[in-house]
Amino acid sequence: MLLLKLDPHNGVRNVKNTFLIFFGLIILIDSSEGITQINETPLSHKCEESVWQVNDVTNPSESSIPALTSRFCLRKGSVIMDEFRALNDVGEVSFRGVSFIKTNNEHKTSRTLWVMIEDDGITHFTSQTSAGKEIGFGGGYDAGGAFLERSTTSYLKNGNYNFVMSRSFDSGQTWMIPFNVLEYRKVKGGKPQNSNNYITDIADAIASLKLDNRSWEPILDGFAALAFSSNQYSETVLHFASIYKKNPNDNTSEWRSVSWNLVTGFYQTERHILKNK
Repeated sequence: MLLLKLDPHNGVRNVKNTFLIFFGLIILIDSSEGITQINETPLSHKCEESVWQVNDVTNPSESSIPALTSRFCLRKGSVIMDEFRALNDVGEVSFRGVSFIKTNNEHKTSRTLWVMIEDDGITHFTSQTSAGKEIGFGGGYDAGGAFLERSTTSYLKNGNYNFVMSRSFDSGQTWMIPFNVLEYRKVKGGKPQNSNNYITDIADAIASLKLDNRSWEPILDGFAALAFSSNQYSETVLHFASIYKKNPNDNTSEWRSVSWNLVTGFYQTERHILKNK
């Protein structure tokens, strides 16, 4: 796989954007002044690696195939990674996504970044936890357009919890209530399985884009890559990357990455067109 060099006068194909989604507004970043920082005290006593069965009960009259969420405790528990896998009727994975969660040391406030494989979209929101419930608010975009999002997570006994989410596609004037209702039921004895290898396209892209200087690790069955780095301010940055759908017309695909500052909450997206072998 080789990086395809394109004439910049014929359109920008390598795109860098820096955004903060804060209280539902997408803001172009110029400085970090005034942004509440979440410290990086390890939270290993708060993060438990396990597996949950996810039941979609948004429409109770319709049956759905349960999905699975696997939780990993990264960087001594200071970052939580929830890998989500939807299954088809024969038990094969039909969709993959991942949430990264950064909480403060009291475990009362958090930020969450949600990204998907082969679906162009990002959700970023902040949450507060009180009396067994977590209230979240933020926004993002996906194939349906830009949206605001609000959610309530209710924690139950035995590690189970329910998630109810609503969305607005008109800047909060109207809301789809509920947009999503999910039941998370802990799998007894469930242990998350690490991804040991990349799919070939991911490995080739890392080499082609000369990104080997980061310690990338495969996640989501090798369909995505994860790395951490420190910026010039000694702030920890999380990097997520995956390959977007191949274009059969010109034999190209697209590398998409998100770099998320775990201290300020800012994130930056980057895209590169790749020429397939």
